Amino acid sequence: MRSLCLTAFVFLAAQPLLRGESGSLSPRLQDSAAAYRGGRYYDALREAVAALDEDPRDPTAKNYVWSITRKIQKEQTPAPLKPGEVERAAKFADKSLKDQRRRARETLASLEKARRQTAARNPRDILEGLNGMDKLLGRDISSDLAGEQARAYQNEILKNLQASLNGKVFIARKDQLRAQGYLAYFNGDWAKAVDLWSLALKEDPADKRLSGETATLRKLVDRRARDEKLDDLLRQARIHVRAGNWAQALKTWGDVSAIDPTNEEARTGAAVARVAVEKTALRKRLKDRTEEGLAVYQKGDVFGAAQIWLEVLQDDPGFEEARAWLQHAGRKIKSSAAQPPSKKAEGSPADPAQALEIYKDGVIQYSQDNVAQAVELWKKALVLDPTLARAREALRQAQAELALQ
Repeated sequence: MRSLCLTAFVFLAAQPLLRGESGSLSPRLQDSAAAYRGGRYYDALREAVAALDEDPRDPTAKNYVWSITRKIQKEQTPAPLKPGEVERAAKFADKSLKDQRRRARETLASLEKARRQTAARNPRDILEGLNGMDKLLGRDISSDLAGEQARAYQNEILKNLQASLNGKVFIARKDQLRAQGYLAYFNGDWAKAVDLWSLALKEDPADKRLSGETATLRKLVDRRARDEKLDDLLRQARIHVRAGNWAQALKTWGDVSAIDPTNEEARTGAAVARVAVEKTALRKRLKDRTEEGLAVYQKGDVFGAAQIWLEVLQDDPGFEEARAWLQHAGRKIKSSAAQPPSKKAEGSPADPAQALEIYKDGVIQYSQDNVAQAVELWKKALVLDPTLARAREALRQAQAELALQ
């Protein structure tokens, strides 16, 4: 019996079959299947989504996207890093650590200078100390520095600025507004800092440093608002996915893409959600069709029921109820002498009746999990009758499945 892992990844409508003479999957889906077999499920999903982007109506690509997603959701333990990946990760970590240390030194130097000069209570020295602070605009100092020294410097700067403002050290309104803006900035109120600096800039529109600081911080405020909105939408989308609310997930992924058109998670997530919405809509019809097959089975027509369940799986390879019934029918047929194997005349001319009998034998083999044998039989059936659509669809299904073994 095929494993549940494989049956969850059966791809029914693989377009590749009979597309030219090769009978192979499209290059994108070949790469997807290869990545899946190698355990690189996210790579497999990216390739499948790319195939779906190229042809949004491709049923094989849809089944790949859906089935890979289900596999990823079932995976609890990430694959261990390979030796080469470990080495690259170590180099990246070392470079990141060096960059962090360099930023820490620069930040501490700027903070120490500002602390020292803002303590002078001289407007010129205070403003000179603040001039070095433009290097820190937008920087998350807490992520660069975990030390108490940086926090102590910040606290001293805040106290010095507040004392100078309370003591009315600044005579010029522009200087006072600029100092108030930095006070708001270091207190985390960036929007207020932008407003204050904008007012200061009106006092002296020719101040290039102040103009640059204001423009820089305004962009950072807009970016932070955008990032917060984006982060909120991403969290919402992930919750919808976990809950199986695919329509809501699709809408939310769309909102994410509207903010960040390059977001790869949203692109992949939207593709998965579209496929899931489509498959949810199919579910009732497939359920009804499966029950129709059961009614046929209960009337004694085992093969007729098997044919119906095979057609259900051609619409959705993940419809496990139909798969279970098809396997049950296969065991029933195998144990029965009422369905003798057909004679398969090699090299016979077109013969639709013979082709249908061979097709039926292929259904029996497939229902018993003999996929390779089913493929050979359906190929022979199509040689005898190239118009036998049922054999063509079944062959697409089986060949796509074999591509993953």
